[in-house]
Amino acid sequence: MSRLPPSKPKHDNYPRILVGTGSCGQAAGAEDVFVAVKQFVRDGAHDIHLIRTGCMGMCHEEPILEVHVPGRAPLVYGGVQPDQVAALLRPHFFSSEEIAPDRALGQRPADHESTSHENIAALQALPYLAGQQHQLMRRCGRIDPHSLVDYEASGGYEAIRHALTLTPEQVRERVRAAAISGRGGGGVLTANKWALAASQPDTTRYMIANGDEGDPGAFSDRTLMESDPHAVIEGLMIAAYAVGAEQAYIYTRGAYATALHRLDIAIAFCRKRGYLGEGIFDSDFNLDIQIRKGSGAYICGEETALISTLEGHGPMPTDKPPLPAVRGYLGHPTVVNNVETLAVISHLLSPNLPEDVTPGTTKLLSLSGAVARPGVVEVPFGTTLRQVIFDLGGGVEEGRGFKGVLVGGPDGGFLPESLLDTPISFEGLIKVGSMLGSGALVVVDDRTCMVGMAHYFEQFEADASCGKCTPCRVGTVRLVERLERIQKGEASEDELDTLTRLCTVVSEGSMCGLGRSAPNPVTSALKHFRDDFTAHLAGHCPTGSCDLEDQS
Repeated sequence: MSRLPPSKPKHDNYPRILVGTGSCGQAAGAEDVFVAVKQFVRDGAHDIHLIRTGCMGMCHEEPILEVHVPGRAPLVYGGVQPDQVAALLRPHFFSSEEIAPDRALGQRPADHESTSHENIAALQALPYLAGQQHQLMRRCGRIDPHSLVDYEASGGYEAIRHALTLTPEQVRERVRAAAISGRGGGGVLTANKWALAASQPDTTRYMIANGDEGDPGAFSDRTLMESDPHAVIEGLMIAAYAVGAEQAYIYTRGAYATALHRLDIAIAFCRKRGYLGEGIFDSDFNLDIQIRKGSGAYICGEETALISTLEGHGPMPTDKPPLPAVRGYLGHPTVVNNVETLAVISHLLSPNLPEDVTPGTTKLLSLSGAVARPGVVEVPFGTTLRQVIFDLGGGVEEGRGFKGVLVGGPDGGFLPESLLDTPISFEGLIKVGSMLGSGALVVVDDRTCMVGMAHYFEQFEADASCGKCTPCRVGTVRLVERLERIQKGEASEDELDTLTRLCTVVSEGSMCGLGRSAPNPVTSALKHFRDDFTAHLAGHCPTGSCDLEDQS
């Protein structure tokens, strides 16, 4: 394969306008804003670079527009509408009008060749960003995700080049020393998975990036794949080298159209550059990466079910042992890592990290529900749920009260306000009967009946069951039926004890981890919000949101 010369970094000394066109931006009307900006540039006949970028995590401020003018600090605008574009941009480029300080969300730091804007606060001073520590998100919303040049200009593909100067064992030891845990929910030490696969006598090995994000309220993996796809690809390259795999896959759901498109483009550029194929980066290591689309089955978050679909079968989990790292895809050693885990790896192995950055010490969280500022946040481990929900997220709507939060998707269950000072960590959440899981935080306020919430999420669990084992297949349906009776005020006084026993049967009898955690929406709601259930048994919904015949 003929190789192109190494990419040259882009220079910042030209005007450019960035429009956030991740899925959240598109849903808020970013495409219309992009068209309006394009028209503005054409009308002015000036050489301004217009760039589609991803989401910077501030989903509540979309559509977002960022303006870079040489010599001035970049300005970020939020909630931009198409008919506002010309008025916002004219002062930057074509007129002597003053920039309106009240329209900008904030300004990014000025470099040594630029001056700051007066009377405009720093973007990082916003309450939503002030408590965050962007490592994995540092490029999101700031580079063109379609551009290999942009990625390399920001230090991309230095990590894999560095990794290839080490032995696979040295790479694994670096990951072990950093104690990187899997970000997909299980929290298994990544180096342990890698070492197990690398130790197998079978030298045909596979690496899989799991981007099949199925939890309700989870969207941080999608944000990474849309906003910084090369970081996922680079982490996958490093992981494949560490385990001795020459074939890798990125598995994500077919509904993630924007992520798939950008990953496709990124892989195509890597192939064209010679970063994939034989002897990548002038080493003796060969690697190919392909994308596989899932049909949205929640069970594919479980690694053996994911592998089953890759092989052309139904999404059915298999017994462990053997673990996939011993016998996985097509019977060969296979490592499945979450895309966030791989993004951490691409930062960890970078040879030019700032001294104050310690990769692997932060976690991405998807914040949604009845919260003022939803979006993707990146916080250090140890940050409390209260800090994320109230300091960063702005709490619930004014006049409403906080009631609970679903942590880590349905399998993590609900937590009440009394447990909001729990630190965000794998161990800390397990201690209070929850789990970090996907990192999704779905907030509910005092208008929400927890019987109804338990019913909604248990119905999700029942629909998502692969059906392989009876406790999960049948038990989740029986749970839904009993919750329906309680919700309608048709249950007897002993229903809650029966519900608790049934949860135990499902949890202890199911084969895979998803089945064992399937009753968690019910068990956590019963434990922390029992008053809502007892009120229903008395024929009354405390919030008035359930359809009971007698609401007296």
